[in-house]
Amino acid sequence: MESITCYRIRLISCAVSLVIPIVWEEASSHAAAPVSFDVQPVVACRDVAVDDESTEPTVQRLVEVPFQVSALLHDRSSVVEYFYRIDCQDGVEIVDYSPQTELASRYAENIAIEDKQEDSQSLGVSLNGNVPTFAAGSAGADVGNKQQKVVRYALKPPLETVTASGTLNRGRGVYFRFRLTPQQTLEGAKRFSLVLRVPDGWQSGYVSLTCQARCLQKTYPGVKPKVSNCASQRFLVTLHESGNDRAKRAAERFRLAEQQLRAVSVAKHQQVKKRAYPSFVHRIGAAVDLYEPRIPQDWLPLVMAGKVGPRDAMVAAFPSEVREAIQEFWESRSAVTRLRESEIEKS
Repeated sequence: MESITCYRIRLISCAVSLVIPIVWEEASSHAAAPVSFDVQPVVACRDVAVDDESTEPTVQRLVEVPFQVSALLHDRSSVVEYFYRIDCQDGVEIVDYSPQTELASRYAENIAIEDKQEDSQSLGVSLNGNVPTFAAGSAGADVGNKQQKVVRYALKPPLETVTASGTLNRGRGVYFRFRLTPQQTLEGAKRFSLVLRVPDGWQSGYVSLTCQARCLQKTYPGVKPKVSNCASQRFLVTLHESGNDRAKRAAERFRLAEQQLRAVSVAKHQQVKKRAYPSFVHRIGAAVDLYEPRIPQDWLPLVMAGKVGPRDAMVAAFPSEVREAIQEFWESRSAVTRLRESEIEKS
């Protein structure tokens, strides 16, 4: 009995040694992904004039956010669509955005149609007789009538969606969908513009940008390829009031803190992985779904989304360098989001 138990433990140990590295691998590597995205980390915003016809009192103002997203294709044969999503922080609303939904046709002009209809009528009579005694004879008659009708008209060329866009989450988010068409390429940089309604004392803030690529995935011979997500990247874009030097410095600090957090997460990946499963018992428990890791695999997106902070219990399990990077990220993020007219002076 003991030998059987030991044998089972060895089997579980081998299974765990294979499962744990797979669990901690990234869902998709940027190097292996068919496309890489990029966006400028800090954007200066300028005020937009408010409609003078509005008589409703307000303590809010409008700011314009211009930026561009770049896409570098590594595999042009598979990518068929991009999906971009932008989410704003609390207290900020999207008033306008561009590019707007756009339809286009691959035909330069209207399509000419020619419809021919032909009517034909005929009547034939034939008589044959064979009377041996008297005579033999044959008679026939044929009457025909043929009409041809031609109808010519033009159709508007069919349209297909090139760009689709709209708001999300009650106006706190916006999406853009770009499809590969003969009129549009998916490689290069695309310009975007948002008009945000912000509090009157707004100085700086940030938005979250999610970039996804959808590709044709080959299945089996003779089976139509399916479209599925093949690459995804998430960015934080820091915003600041144009001409406000102190707000710009706060935005730059937040950018550096995010950059440092990402770098530390890569450098300390192995240490974090070991601390998530600190003992052999924890690894076995995770393999059979009896134990939750001390540090979840998606800890970095949780921190960047503001769902995990320095005071959360899991942060104590991180290496000191990671804890320091999380602390600085949260402090710089707080400085950006709480920047108000009453706290700093406009330059």
